[in-house]
Amino acid sequence: MNRNCKFCAKVFNSNKEFKIYCSEPCRSDGYKSSSYLGHLKYYSKNREKINTSKRTTQKLRHKRNPSQRMLESSRERAKKYNFEHNICLEDIKVPDKCPILDIPIFYIPGKGQNYNSPTLDRIDNNKGYIKGNVIVVSWRANNLKRNGTLREFEKIVLFMKENL
Repeated sequence: MNRNCKFCAKVFNSNKEFKIYCSEPCRSDGYKSSSYLGHLKYYSKNREKINTSKRTTQKLRHKRNPSQRMLESSRERAKKYNFEHNICLEDIKVPDKCPILDIPIFYIPGKGQNYNSPTLDRIDNNKGYIKGNVIVVSWRANNLKRNGTLREFEKIVLFMKENL
């Protein structure tokens, strides 16, 4: 049975009814040109709608489960900074109160970080996001702890005791 290739229009002989391309390169290019370009056209026309939908879905997922947001972010940071990462969703437990500052922890979706937002803290910053090295604390506690050394914290406490 003689057929015309769907991509290059060359006549080829095939006894298979479903064969519509004359060769593997035509099949590959044909798929790219038809479905791939179709997707590109749709995406370029509906980019804002697609991105808005993705953001809305992500916000809803994070609102329902802030632990999921922390896990996804920790994976991205581990990959970016070449840290080990072996924690899973069950390892991230968000407490009612910050274990360091004893302030309530809550998440307000769409409002960004606030002092009470839950954050994932690595206890030993030389290690990665591994089981036993992560704890959920408030953003405020994590921000205070981020760059200080024990000696610097001791100096701050001594200064505050003397001057307050």
